[in-house]
Amino acid sequence: MTKRPKYAILADKLIKNILETQQPTNTRFFTEKELAHKYSVSRSTVRAALSELEDLKLIAKAKMSAIM
Repeated sequence: MTKRPKYAILADKLIKNILETQQPTNTRFFTEKELAHKYSVSRSTVRAALSELEDLKLIAKAKMSAIM
């Protein structure tokens, strides 16, 4: 049995969370920093997991503009 990468395990947890909570479309998801803290993983692991969710069209990245 091969060990699954941390990002894949995290991606599965995030997918489950999205489906169970039925997150409304166009709502803010957690930041990389928030997810890294919540799941005790590195931000690079979070980034890879979020990339998987993007590939599955479950999330879309949006740039936040600075408030002046």
